[in-house]
Amino acid sequence: MGGDINVQSRPGKGSIFRLDVRMERGEGPAVSAKPVKRRIVGIESGDRTFRILIVDDKEDNRGILRGLLTSVGFETREACNGQEAIEEAERWSPDLIVMDIRMPVMDGYEATRRIKSTEKGRNLPIIAVTASVFEDGRRLAFDIGIDGYVRKPFKEEELFETIGFCLGVQYVYEEEVQTTAIQGTSAMATVMPNLLADLPDQLRRQIHSATKRGDLDEVMGLIEEVAGHSAQAADYLRQLAANFEYDTLLKITEG
Repeated sequence: MGGDINVQSRPGKGSIFRLDVRMERGEGPAVSAKPVKRRIVGIESGDRTFRILIVDDKEDNRGILRGLLTSVGFETREACNGQEAIEEAERWSPDLIVMDIRMPVMDGYEATRRIKSTEKGRNLPIIAVTASVFEDGRRLAFDIGIDGYVRKPFKEEELFETIGFCLGVQYVYEEEVQTTAIQGTSAMATVMPNLLADLPDQLRRQIHSATKRGDLDEVMGLIEEVAGHSAQAADYLRQLAANFEYDTLLKITEG
């Protein structure tokens, strides 16, 4: 591009990176509006209801998935390990399975192998939702017949996109201006400290610490304790945690 890049570094002090590149001033119109965020609010499925089996050994994780899926019209059931997933898949005949990988009793890999080896489960779409960051795990998942792979912490749109691809469903969207959503979240964040004021200091510190470590399971467990003090505060914290808005969580639980 006809430019140059260089770095100056001092041990124990830090580094400075400089990038020089030749560019021309653009002549297009200025962008005056913020991008629009499209939120999924339903499924274009006519009279049919799609069944999704949620498999995860963590109750909080199942709760997050259940809330997302049922909110747009999917019917759900749950299993807490691979063995239960096999039994429920045979009994309930889901249209798709969202499968955690690391679970007690039987992991997601083995459960997928067994389900896919049956006549009934051969063409059943299975999506792996896992915290694993290793590429070998991804390759193994597809080798044994998994149809989609989503890493935790997942984005809502990524999960819905993968489900939509596997089931061939079309979604109904509600257009929502991004700035409005951000303003709403910010406004709520300013009043939330008042709602949290009555919480025990230890509980608030525990939420802050768990958030700082990125431990979603612990955060969700602590939020259930918050519900005993304030249902409104718990609902808001649960929403932040489900959307991985850790910066806001840290801000309103500090001190």
